Amino acid sequence: MVKGKRIFSVLLIATILITAMFVIGAGCEEETQTNGQTPPSNGQQQQPQIEMLFSDDFSDDNKGSSPDKWTSVMEDKLQASIEGTAQDSGKYGNVVNIKGRILTTGSQSWKDYTISLDFRINTAGKGIGPEIAFYVSGDNKDYYIISSEIEPTGVEYTLYRVSDGSRTQIKKRVDYNKIIDNDEWHSLKLNVKEGKLDIDDQTAFEFEPVTKLTSGAIGLATDPDGSIYYDNIAVIGIK
Repeated sequence: MVKGKRIFSVLLIATILITAMFVIGAGCEEETQTNGQTPPSNGQQQQPQIEMLFSDDFSDDNKGSSPDKWTSVMEDKLQASIEGTAQDSGKYGNVVNIKGRILTTGSQSWKDYTISLDFRINTAGKGIGPEIAFYVSGDNKDYYIISSEIEPTGVEYTLYRVSDGSRTQIKKRVDYNKIIDNDEWHSLKLNVKEGKLDIDDQTAFEFEPVTKLTSGAIGLATDPDGSIYYDNIAVIGIK
């Protein structure tokens, strides 16, 4: 009986030691996977990676000149020049004033990205809002552009495709919850990804990009009868 108990005790100790070694080994393997950046196995998706592609607050530009980081497209032969003006915070700084021209910047490799900016409308009573271009081709002749018109009942957005300078309307929608006042600064954010355009975090348009317009630079513009101040431009890539 005593001998049987001894054998049982030996077997029990051996079992405990084997179990402990297994647990320690599993822990080491898990630590190795974690340190090696192995994707989680619990079904959770990895967070998208973001990258700052471009930013400009025009602070380094000279007043009266064209902004250094942009290419000026002579669409309506008006102007795009640096001016000094006061912000809502009371801070005085440089902005770019665009009348009838398009400014472009960026790379053909930009595919999925978010554009954020501040703007102020200087043409009260005309209902002319900002225009933002995306997927701009290398020669600045082909791109998509979202145009806005300010109405008392909201903001009317129109999505165009531009081919060799000629606009073709794709879709139009009205945001009745959006109110934009002239002579005040407003923020705008556009998210472009896989044929979908979000405006201020709300889905606005879904479209089928043509083959040669699935990536590209960005642009700032306005109607020839309008004057828009733009500032604090940022482009963030999404991977």
